Amino acid sequence: DLGAAILFAWIPEDGILRPMARRVRDEFGAVMAIVALMFVIEQLAGLIFGHRPLLGRELLDGTAVIGGVAVDHHDLLALAVTVAIFAGVAAWLKRGRHGRMLRAVGDNEAAARALGLPVRRVRLVAVVGTGLIGGIAGILVAPQTALSFQSHLSFAILGFIALVLGGVGTPWAPLVGGMLVSAIEAASARYIGGFARDYVLLALVVLVFSLRTEGLFTI
Repeated sequence: DLGAAILFAWIPEDGILRPMARRVRDEFGAVMAIVALMFVIEQLAGLIFGHRPLLGRELLDGTAVIGGVAVDHHDLLALAVTVAIFAGVAAWLKRGRHGRMLRAVGDNEAAARALGLPVRRVRLVAVVGTGLIGGIAGILVAPQTALSFQSHLSFAILGFIALVLGGVGTPWAPLVGGMLVSAIEAASARYIGGFARDYVLLALVVLVFSLRTEGLFTI
């Protein structure tokens, strides 16, 4: 449900991070608070939905043959929606009023406050957008893999790895990083073995951190 996704994105921001930011300047405390909240939400999800993995229903049935390869219509829809979201975010950050203000707040929040920018409203817009995109992603991925109350951890780790590899210099960089992660997972499972997938990704992340901390595709 998109409403629930937005709500769970807004609660940590308005109920935890913002009040904590007024009291302390240490980011470690905020991180630990978010981790604790994630654990609480995880356990509540286990109580509500059970511990057995659940598989969602595909939004589109049938397959299409592209280059001799059968591709599910749902997969094509997921690809199209993903590209549309990234294109929309890129255009919004470049041309949208709140998008430009968000970039200013992200670069230097103190300077943005000094210039009179509505920092709280900008952060709220970013949080709502994040929850909306996360909800859409959940709807698209649920039919492709069985999800349990602990699935968020693997998605968070893979998302972080994609962000590290791609970088944050452009809105498209994390998407390219995600595609690279998928290619590495498939290649390592095929030629080395499924057991080696995590080790290959970890080694690549360490290498990128050591040689190019801003990511591979940051300009």
